Amino acid sequence: MDREMYKTIRNSVVRAVNSNEFLREFGRGADIKDAINIMVLGLDEIMRGSRSGVSSNMHDRVDRGTKHVMEYVIYKKLDKFGASFSYNYAELLSMWNKELGYNVDYDIMADAIKSIVRSHLTNMEAIDVLRSLLDRAKRYVDYEPPAYKISRHFLQEVLERNKKEFKPLNSDEGG
Repeated sequence: MDREMYKTIRNSVVRAVNSNEFLREFGRGADIKDAINIMVLGLDEIMRGSRSGVSSNMHDRVDRGTKHVMEYVIYKKLDKFGASFSYNYAELLSMWNKELGYNVDYDIMADAIKSIVRSHLTNMEAIDVLRSLLDRAKRYVDYEPPAYKISRHFLQEVLERNKKEFKPLNSDEGG
């Protein structure tokens, strides 16, 4: 396990859980906090060089917290905080599962959460780009440089002169 990556994700998740944004998005979030606590304690033990088992009760508690996060990313509109927290939770879950959890379902749920968050962020970036392009296109549609006005006037004059000078061929005269 990459120690630096674990420390970064651990600190990010712990900071997020103790923030006002977490309260706004998840309420008390007791199941999520409980799952994070189990995962962090287990991974911290591994960092210290010891290894302990994971009881079925621990699996159930991590499962409940993970299902809440999964439900959140599926049904809620993700803001920057929600996307970041959910992605980091899934990373923490992957690490815990690899080192202690040993459950294929956790890998599937972690991958699903990360995939949904990445898709959401990609869609949001696309929306931002399209909004920018639409604003730019509106400006160009409304913009008419002075040269266009001069050219339009010139073309109008040419058409008018051609109408006056143009004499249609009479089929009786030509042939």
